[in-house]
Amino acid sequence: MLLDMLEKRVAPAGGVSSGALPYSPVQYCILAAGTAVAWVYAVEINIVVFLTFKRHNGLYFWSLLISSWGIVLHALGFILKFLVGINWVLACTIIDVGWVPMVTGVSMLPELSIIDPAVTMSVFIPDRSNLKDQC
Repeated sequence: MLLDMLEKRVAPAGGVSSGALPYSPVQYCILAAGTAVAWVYAVEINIVVFLTFKRHNGLYFWSLLISSWGIVLHALGFILKFLVGINWVLACTIIDVGWVPMVTGVSMLPELSIIDPAVTMSVFIPDRSNLKDQC
């Protein structure tokens, strides 16, 4: 029954759709996989931040946390827009609300090395270890 409902979704003649994408397993899997990767890294950033910072306060602590949850909101907005098909205004609002902390928090990361290089290295160690495994 669910597949029948999904298969009936078609884009309008102009090609611009304000609802969900027409059902295509490949497109749905690509969007879901990209979102899953973003959410896994957001959770990983949260874990690393909580384990790295001894005091759970300060500008950089909250910058990293808010930035990681901005990633979650940004990806959630795209899922809701393209897969669920909610109102485009609500979806774009969630996307924008997620984009602002994501970009603002990440823009503060280069300043971490100015303040304390050890903090910067400890935050990015998981990324380097993943890179070595992939090469």
